[in-house]
Amino acid sequence: RDMLDVFTSLLEVSGATVFAGISAEEGLRILGQETVDLLIADISTNTADGLGLMQRVRAQEQFVTLPAIAVSSMQRADNIAAAIAAGFSVQLGKPMSVEELSATVRHLLQEHS
Repeated sequence: RDMLDVFTSLLEVSGATVFAGISAEEGLRILGQETVDLLIADISTNTADGLGLMQRVRAQEQFVTLPAIAVSSMQRADNIAAAIAAGFSVQLGKPMSVEELSATVRHLLQEHS
């Protein structure tokens, strides 16, 4: 929950509207109810694997091109490849700098617009 609060605060300070969920199911519910420009997910959430979440998101036509950031403490090449294969645009390692997160969000949103 601490990392979620940090991401939420950082993004809100940058002017973003943030919808935060603490599980894959909450994330899917939010995606079904709100208009979103970007998804950030920990790839090891409590109730469902983050990779599975991304696969479920990508299976929905309206989210095929949604920019998505995977966050993980696992930074081996096979972990990163699995995140990309599941449909994430990029994977960032924990811990990450504010600058790295901000730059990645900006880049993905510009690329998507």
